[in-house]
Amino acid sequence: MARVLKDLKLDGPIIAGPGTFAYRFAPARPGPTPVIAVWNPKRDTPVELKLSAKEAVVINTIGEERITKTARADGSDGGRILRLTLRAGAPVYVRPLGSAAE
Repeated sequence: MARVLKDLKLDGPIIAGPGTFAYRFAPARPGPTPVIAVWNPKRDTPVELKLSAKEAVVINTIGEERITKTARADGSDGGRILRLTLRAGAPVYVRPLGSAAE
């Protein structure tokens, strides 16, 4: 997945739920869009990621991409939620469209 993380640097962990790991990668220089890598090493599990974008590209480990819509989050902050179902041990990469990952 070097192509997905090219020109990005680790920005730190984000909250993704019990037993699930998620890390945000930010541009090392202007240009690339931030990416969130998320996975659960032990079990299939639903996950919700807070984004500000209305859509995101979800990329699996073999590089297949699909555009997924986010849902309006509860509350008045205008945030959005991306809901995914992870497969055990299979990371996915999320690239928000038109806005940065939070």
